[in-house]
Amino acid sequence: MSRNPIPLLTVLLCATFFASAQKPGDYRLFLKSGVITPEKNISSSISETFNRRVLPVKGKRFTVIQFDHIPTSEERLQLSQSGIELLDYIPNNAYTASISGNLNTNVLSVVKARSIVELKPEQKMFPSLAQKQFPSWAVKVANTIDVVISFPKTFSFEEVSNELKAKNFDLISEVFKDYRIITVRSSQQRLTELASYPFVEYMQPEHGEDVAINNKDIPNGKGNVLQSSLGRNLKGEGVVIGIGDDSEPLSHIDYAGRVINHAAATPAAHGSHVIGT
Repeated sequence: MSRNPIPLLTVLLCATFFASAQKPGDYRLFLKSGVITPEKNISSSISETFNRRVLPVKGKRFTVIQFDHIPTSEERLQLSQSGIELLDYIPNNAYTASISGNLNTNVLSVVKARSIVELKPEQKMFPSLAQKQFPSWAVKVANTIDVVISFPKTFSFEEVSNELKAKNFDLISEVFKDYRIITVRSSQQRLTELASYPFVEYMQPEHGEDVAINNKDIPNGKGNVLQSSLGRNLKGEGVVIGIGDDSEPLSHIDYAGRVINHAAATPAAHGSHVIGT
């Protein structure tokens, strides 16, 4: 069975149940590294500090911007015209964002932005990586580790691969580059540096080999037996199940024009899909 990849909404930010769980005045961000509540900080001084501390690559910076309300289409257009492109939505009232050129907080004030968040490299890593705990299957060469990273849509694959090459990181796999997911080999000592770049949305260890499970039909393991009072009285309540497969559905006639999200998993698997009706 295939594991899920690293879409930012489900990995970088482990939110509970998106808008349905959002409460007015709740500005907490649920990061994998912990829960934070950004301070309200939009001002001219924050732009100077941000531009000085957050170094761009190809003239672009990556950040999180939180608002007092969900921006309207007109407000998003205003932001875009000022070089601020909102990317993925994050509860509560926050978005990952790509900023072209220097940050100008004037437009942020106009559209009622509340806070701009400088993500630390550790906040863009899977927790075990930040703690220098490396799974054995991801260490193929001594003192290195293979990591899967996602990059923002504002960066092309060519830009990212060229930057990695210039900075002496090895690109191991580009199978899922169209989904902005690649595998990179890094020195274990340079993971923080790699995560600090604005072309890295999130980073986690490379997946281990897929392991087949539940591949045998055992009579005593059938659903009607498990839920029986004579069996184990298991009802499945409170259990969330994710299903992945190793197929490629995009060319299948039943899926034609219906795939609205294709979440890549590993070079050996195509993962899970969201199908529109």
